[in-house]
Amino acid sequence: MLRRRIAELDGLRGIAIVLVLLVHFGAVYPAHAFGERLVQSLMTVGWCGVDLFFVLSGFLITGILLDTRDDPGYFRKFFARRVLRIFPLYYAVLIGAFLIVPVWVPGVVDDGLRSAQTSLWCYLSNLNSIVSGAAPMRGTVFNFAHFWSLAIEEQFYLIWPFVVIWVKPKWLPKLCLGLILLGIPTRLAAYYWIGPFAPYYFTPCRVETLAWGALCATMIRNQPQEYWGQFARWAVAIGATGVTTLFMANGGLHFIAPAATIWSQTFFAVAFSGCVLLAYDSESTRLGSWLRWHVLQTLGKYSYGIYVMHGLLQVFLWQFVDDLVRVAPNYYVGVTCYVAACGVGCLCLARVTWEFEKMFLKLKSYFDYDTPEHQTPVLAIETVNSPSGEASTIQQA
Repeated sequence: MLRRRIAELDGLRGIAIVLVLLVHFGAVYPAHAFGERLVQSLMTVGWCGVDLFFVLSGFLITGILLDTRDDPGYFRKFFARRVLRIFPLYYAVLIGAFLIVPVWVPGVVDDGLRSAQTSLWCYLSNLNSIVSGAAPMRGTVFNFAHFWSLAIEEQFYLIWPFVVIWVKPKWLPKLCLGLILLGIPTRLAAYYWIGPFAPYYFTPCRVETLAWGALCATMIRNQPQEYWGQFARWAVAIGATGVTTLFMANGGLHFIAPAATIWSQTFFAVAFSGCVLLAYDSESTRLGSWLRWHVLQTLGKYSYGIYVMHGLLQVFLWQFVDDLVRVAPNYYVGVTCYVAACGVGCLCLARVTWEFEKMFLKLKSYFDYDTPEHQTPVLAIETVNSPSGEASTIQQA
């Protein structure tokens, strides 16, 4: 039986945004001793938070589409609800950065960022990063390097509704498996034919992770709980073992290293798929109680705003690192205080932007689905977005 409300997935979303904050704030804190470098290496793996957002998006969006595929307003309502959820804050930030602030502060936008802004307006910023990385999207004042994952999610939203409506439900799991099997070969080809950044930023190289989430959505609708429950436990075990092995063999998993960008994406996707299924089935378990912890719930609720705004705060907050290094008694106290302060700052800003977002979210009531499935688990989670992963990427209903 499908659950109507899945607060535990909000908790997973909270974990995902914490991972993103760790890699973008904690990993930049200077480390010297072995123990410090080990902690720094672990925080560097926080890039996998985006992968968790992608799995969540694949799971939730596919669920929405499957449960409403017979609704007469299938396309219109889905796209309208997506627009109301993700466009307002995204474009408000772009308007502020490129149109309003430069009027008062001429030259605030770097030439490189200005020349790349078209891709931001069109949700294609990930394509700018395929060849040379995210550097073109990072200015002296404004940083949009993290918007690549939002672009991939938006591209997924544009294509996947047509796939779900055209492919018979019984064939959708097979399609997902096919996309999953193409994951590693696609990234290998992109790495050697395009460059080392392509497997990380190129949309076809990220389809596997989204497909894992979509596969999980089909499982809970077509398979008994005993089947996908056992699958979830094995997935977590296999995925975690693979990630740990790659981490130890390579002395870390920097996002652009071949071990990470080609191989570990699969293991993370497997592990996170298991996590999503376990969270879905954890209502009366200790895991569920932990995922419903109010801190994780709060972070999950505001994860989209945190993701969008944290990159804009990075340039400002990074300048305090050297000052903190001088006054902190040791690395561990310093990095903890720095990450905590940055996280609280991002959360406070996201709480403010949430008031802006709510004005548009109220309009979603004009696009409610007519089918009984409107009360499905995916549709019940409508107050948050997966940043990308983007959150997200990310971005849920």
